[in-house]
Amino acid sequence: MPFLIHSSKADALARSDQAGEDKGLAYHAHGKEDGTRYVWAIIEEGGETARAALKVSQDVELLTAEEQAALVEQLPADWSHPTDDNA
Repeated sequence: MPFLIHSSKADALARSDQAGEDKGLAYHAHGKEDGTRYVWAIIEEGGETARAALKVSQDVELLTAEEQAALVEQLPADWSHPTDDNA
């Protein structure tokens, strides 16, 4: 599954939210507070300066050409997986 790595959870959420707006998901198109808002799921890295990755399993066409080129098939080798203490 391709991942798009971001420097923070906030950046990843903002990108998935923008894709939701571009796709016209219920939250954006109809103002439904409980409607679908985000296109892609997020994986957070453990630690204080955690990166986040979007799991891009569909809707790849919503990514820019630069984002598509930046997709990786695996999380980076130095990815710090959360533990129960920092999840």
